[in-house]
Order: sequence, then structure tokens, then C-alpha cells
Amino acid sequence: MKNDFIAIYADIDSEQQREFGNYIRYFYGEKKKIIAIFDETAHLVSSKQDLNLLRKKYSGDDYKTQLNYFSTLKQWLFEFLAVQEVKSNSIEAKFLRLEALRKNGLYDVYKERSEKFMGDLEKNEPLSIWHFFWKIRVAHTDYFHIPIDRLQNYQSDMQLLMQDLDNFYFSAKLLYSAEFSNRSAVSQEAYNPLFLDVILEALDKESDLDAVIKEVYLAIFNLIQYQSKDAYIKLKQFLIDNQQHHKLERLAILQYLLNYSARVLLTNNEDIAMEIFSLYELGIEQSLFTSVGYYNANTIINIVNTACAVGKSDWAKDFIDNNINVILPTEREDTRDVANARILFEKGDFKQVILLAQKVNPQNALLHVNIQLLSLRSHYEISLSVEKINELQFDKLCEMMQTHNSTFYQFARRNKMLSPSQKLNIQNFCKIYNMLIVRKKGKKQLFKELNNNKPMFCYDWIKQKIQQIKH
Repeated sequence: MKNDFIAIYADIDSEQQREFGNYIRYFYGEKKKIIAIFDETAHLVSSKQDLNLLRKKYSGDDYKTQLNYFSTLKQWLFEFLAVQEVKSNSIEAKFLRLEALRKNGLYDVYKERSEKFMGDLEKNEPLSIWHFFWKIRVAHTDYFHIPIDRLQNYQSDMQLLMQDLDNFYFSAKLLYSAEFSNRSAVSQEAYNPLFLDVILEALDKESDLDAVIKEVYLAIFNLIQYQSKDAYIKLKQFLIDNQQHHKLERLAILQYLLNYSARVLLTNNEDIAMEIFSLYELGIEQSLFTSVGYYNANTIINIVNTACAVGKSDWAKDFIDNNINVILPTEREDTRDVANARILFEKGDFKQVILLAQKVNPQNALLHVNIQLLSLRSHYEISLSVEKINELQFDKLCEMMQTHNSTFYQFARRNKMLSPSQKLNIQNFCKIYNMLIVRKKGKKQLFKELNNNKPMFCYDWIKQKIQQIKH
């Protein structure tokens, strides 16, 4: 039983463990059986019990029941960690307190606090769609839920609100249109947003809109809709210069830049890999990739793959060693093994890559894809030296590689966690990889097949292996 909750709970500090216990008793005290399981687990964790022994303890006859209990505890734990995050980001908490004052009819206190809220927002919250979102929410409460005799500057405040509303609407229309365009490209479903043409025309004429709102959100739209290089440069510089900007928005912008760069890379612009690496460095520097204190395993592997692709395998090794405790505990070991396998592959230690691949069996679909690609490529690299020594051994190795490749192809076809584009990348790789093994086509024919079967994972490696064929 791979018990997610136990590993994650053991990973947080003792103060958070104590607060979590209080949290679930307050909100979920009626779930007495689950609370009892938690109390027993918490006691064993605090007494430094071995995690593997704990998992065995909870994997007996009531396996399914125990699994459901721990799944619920894991859900509660992430809920608790998210609430802790809200406490540190006090805008949401301040608004909830305002709402409590209003609902209880404490209008004078409410008005005093709402004015302070607006002042803090102007002073401390950088301009973004969220800046206007919170201003509009408070203003909406003022004008529609507070007696009019409590409002001193109704007319002038309403004019300012209308300008905030324009800023919010323009930026939201651009941002969501960009995201719809992005998803439409993936799903291949057309999307025609209403009034977008009006917004784009008004942007050229409207002088009262804030410059940041106009430039940033229009740049996001132009990057996604038109693959604009100028928009890319502008957004990257914005991330460098505006580290106080809303964190989730900076992360979204960085993801758009990474997706743009990846698309350029698929057009075989080999210099772009270093640009992608610089984006990952920027995200690491600004702590944009950690969610509730942890790195996503797929992000870690993407960073390591990119570093190795630009000849920075030593940097990748240091990165893994320095951040191993910032990976979700339940994926920590698998992520480390897949990352180390990628680094070993870069150093040419193909036998060790294969040994690691035999050891790792990750539940995470993309970790599985990465380790299988490394294993297949390592077997092929070994086959190149075996071919020169022993023809019989070479034939057996090729037969095994074909079976492995076919199994991987079927995994991609059936797996529901992989996107259509990821499946296509795998299937195209498997098709050309098989052609390399059977060696029935010459270099010219293989290059033709390569060009006809894009995109694919490990394109540069496949291209290099074709280039090494003599005829």
C-alpha cells in the first residue's frame, strides 16, 4: 500500500502537524473513525516509526477501507495547507472579514475597514487583473449592499469604479481569449469570442487604460494568437522586472513562454533549448514552480531534461540534490531515479540507465514515459557496440528492443492520463525507432520518414542516430 498521506504528513514540521490535528477536529470532528486513524498515525510518526512499517500496519484485511480513510486525510491535509497559504496572502482573508461585518449590519466599522482595504490594495497590490477584481468586489458591495447614507462620495467613487471596471473587462477579455485560443489549438475546436474585435479596436484608442494592463495582457494575447516574437520578448522582460507582480499570473506567463519556446523547438530551431533553460532558471529564481511548498514531479523532469539537452548535466545533478526535499514525498524517489537516469544517459552510462529503468515503476504517466524513452535509447546505444562483436547476441537484443518498443507504443495508445499530442509524440518516436532497429531502410528513406512523422519525443537523438548510418 503506497500511503500518500503518511509520507506527506511526516514531511511537514511538527507545528504544522499539531495545527492540522486541531483543524480536522474543528471542521471534521464527526468523522470519528477517520480521526482515530489519524491519531494513531500521528502518534507513530511522532515516535519516529519507519514509514514502510507504518504502511504495512495499514495494509491488512480492511485494505480498501483504510485506503479510503487515508485518501480523505490526504484531501484534508492539502485543504489545510491551502488555508495556511490563504493566511499568508491576506487579501482574501481581509475581504472575508469585510463580508462578515456587512452581513452583521456593522456598516460604520465596515466602511472604515473597506477604505483601509482599498488603500492597502492601491499601496501594496501590483496592477493586474486581480487588483481590479478585488476593487470591483468591494465597490460592488458598497453600492448595492450598504445604505446610501453611509456613502460620502458616491458620484466620484462611481466614476472611478467604472474606470476600474473597464480595466478589468479589457484585461479579462484578452486573458481569457488567449487561453481559449491556446486550448482550441490543443483540442482543435474553433472558438470565436464575442466582442474581441471591439476590444482590440478600442485598445488603440482608449487612453485611460493603465499601461501595464494594456501592454501585458495584449502581449499575452498576441503571443498565443499570433506567436509574436515581440510579445515573447516583452513578457520575458516583464517577468524579470516585475517580481512583485501577482505570483499566479507570473507563473501563467512563464508557462506561456515555455509553451511558445517548445513549439519553436519542434520546428527544429536547435538554439532555442538554451532559451528554454533560461526560462526555467527564471522560474526557479522567482520560486514560481512550487505549489503548497512542493515541486511538481513533471516540472522537475522537464528542468533536468532541458539542462541535459544544453550540456548542463552537472547543474542538473546539483539541482536534484539541492531540491530533493521539495518534491512531493510520494513521488520523491521515482522523480530522483528518473532524473538521475537522464543525467547518466547524458554521460553515456547506458547500463546504469537500464538498471535504474528496471527498478522504477512510477504511477505518474509522464515519469513512466521519460524512463521508458531513456531505457529504449540506452538499449539502442548498447546495440551499436554489440553489433560489432556478436551477431547472435545482437539479433536477440534487437528482438527484445522491438518487444519493448511495441509495449511502450501500446501503453501510449491506451493510457488515459496522456494528452493526444503526447500520445502522438510517443507513437511517432516508436515508429522511427522500430525502423532504426530493423534496418530495412537507408539513411535517405529514414530522413524522409522522420520529416513525415513530426512531432516526436527525442527528435534530436533520432536525427543523430539516422545520421550515423553509413548508407
